[in-house]
Amino acid sequence: LQTATDMGVSDEVVRRSQALLAQIPETVVVGKTPPAFQEKPSPASTILAEAPPLESLRELLVSVGALELGSVPEAGIVHVDDVPPPAARAWSCVYVLRRGDGWAYCGETDDLGGRLGAHRATAVREGSNDVECAFIAVPREGGGKSRARALESRVIRKLKAEGIPLLSGSDARNTSFGSAA
Repeated sequence: LQTATDMGVSDEVVRRSQALLAQIPETVVVGKTPPAFQEKPSPASTILAEAPPLESLRELLVSVGALELGSVPEAGIVHVDDVPPPAARAWSCVYVLRRGDGWAYCGETDDLGGRLGAHRATAVREGSNDVECAFIAVPREGGGKSRARALESRVIRKLKAEGIPLLSGSDARNTSFGSAA
């Protein structure tokens, strides 16, 4: 549902979708489920643990990236008021956001600066102004975008396994990544 929010779907539609998903047995809705659509609080509506420090997220990205890519990837951190390095526009990147409200989000992009700007705008609308991220570069010779999507899926599964509160974990289900699969 994060993508729906990022694409401008109304907050009302997103909240209703979250409420409907929460009603499906055996389904865990990751992220904020607005109380207006719940009769009783669910575990998904409360953060049980905050996202770990940014350096820990960078280390997680590097360790999973090294396994996926066969070498230690270039990694970086973008603090709250910073922008990614200019070279990040030329790379496929896998990133993990850490928001001020304790939620994390993993994604992949070919334009880290633009994507981070969109996430920051969404966070401001949701009342969480502090957004920072850790990222790793996926070189073209390492598989580029297809490999980045596969790596994103692995990182999301690792974050979930460690109990890190994710805004969305749906991309962990992706299994088709073009030539890098």
